[in-house]
Amino acid sequence: MNIAVDATLLGFENPTGIAVSFSHVLGELIHNPKPSAGMERDDYTLNYFAWHSWAPARTKIEHEWGTGCTLKRCAWLPYRGYKLLERLAHFPYRWLFGSQADVSLFYYHDLPPGVAGKKVVVIHDMVYKACPETMEEKTRLMHHRSLAKTCKRADMIVTVSQFSKSEIMQYMAVPAEKIRVMYNGVDQKRFSPDISPAEVENLRNKLCLPVQYFLYVGTLEPRKNLVRLIQAYHLLREQAPDKAPVPDLVIAGGKGWHYDDIFAQVRALGLAEYVHFTDYVDDADLPALMRGCFAFLFPSTYEGFGIPPLEAMACGAPVLTSNVASLPEVVGDDAVLVNPSSVESITKGLRLLITDASLRQSLASRGPIRARAFTWKAAADTLRDVFQEVTALPPSHTE
Repeated sequence: MNIAVDATLLGFENPTGIAVSFSHVLGELIHNPKPSAGMERDDYTLNYFAWHSWAPARTKIEHEWGTGCTLKRCAWLPYRGYKLLERLAHFPYRWLFGSQADVSLFYYHDLPPGVAGKKVVVIHDMVYKACPETMEEKTRLMHHRSLAKTCKRADMIVTVSQFSKSEIMQYMAVPAEKIRVMYNGVDQKRFSPDISPAEVENLRNKLCLPVQYFLYVGTLEPRKNLVRLIQAYHLLREQAPDKAPVPDLVIAGGKGWHYDDIFAQVRALGLAEYVHFTDYVDDADLPALMRGCFAFLFPSTYEGFGIPPLEAMACGAPVLTSNVASLPEVVGDDAVLVNPSSVESITKGLRLLITDASLRQSLASRGPIRARAFTWKAAADTLRDVFQEVTALPPSHTE
């Protein structure tokens, strides 16, 4: 089977979230094919835009993905130029990348017109509908313009949780039979309780971190609920029993949008001595950062899946996260769940973590077991099944 993949996400300089997920799943698809008796190996073509020979996206994609697949570059038109043509003139994607694919995969919400073969798109969440106030306006408008068309064009929609499937059905009126669930995974070789104390110590010294710290990892943006987390942390410091010292708070992640309120809250509450911002942390450093934390905090208001708490669980870190959206589906009973809209609820969860050592130990031992249920191999196998399924569907004429 010839499978074409939109590889735009692979060129991101500092990948997070969906881009990291994409690289893991694609790596499994290309480099670890699932053996099937009597069936030929699938051939993958990665389509990407890089109109300058020195373009960082081209360098990154060709360096990291030059083996095991075919690379097809659009050299005369930048990605933004194509998106403008698509929007204004309904410019067919196959005019740039050909018509040879049996299946075409798009991993991030947007499925353009004129795509070759059966069309599979991954829609990770419905945040632009469910929580529009947590998104930058230009991003929300982009989703508003494209998602309804994407859902109609797709032969099959893949999403990352049962929660997100229900959201797509509710907001986009997509029937259940057109949606498949592919859970994200964890790289068990990297995220593990076996990370050595020396690795943790080296990472702490590299980032100038305290010995004990609560940890958040993710983009600095409103949806991640960091203002309430800082307010809850302030209350914890004010109310903590004398025999329960409070670890510092480390916030690790690049700046997204509307992040000024986060820094302002730290200053207003006099927490600059106790709250540490690391900016974006290299993916290679995340396992040691998570392994070394006192507890991992992720009180997000909305997630289609939520990879960071699962990675922290795999490292043996006790986790506090939200009791809404997909997060209970992902962490199960193996984390402290709080109401993300309530500063008091978050504070109570933090207090529980610093005062109940037996709970921390229990979460630390149960977390890796829970995380082992989520693998990138299983995610890739789900996509392979979808590819087989869509090729058996009757022709679709929706563009």
